[in-house]
Amino acid sequence: MSPQDRLMIQNDVAALCNAGHQSFVDYLKLLPSYKDEDNFTVWKSIASNIGDLSSLLEYANTEKTWLGC
Repeated sequence: MSPQDRLMIQNDVAALCNAGHQSFVDYLKLLPSYKDEDNFTVWKSIASNIGDLSSLLEYANTEKTWLGC
């Protein structure tokens, strides 16, 4: 599989998660498939998507604090 294909697969799953059509758990389960990845662009995209997930989790925790949950 080409680097572009590997990039797009994980990016598409991340986009589905961001849109609420898939669970972020599905994205995290996909990541072990990239353990031997050697393309910088693919890794940069994975890191960016994980950063987005981290931001969403941080926002969710902040929202719970404000709502008293």
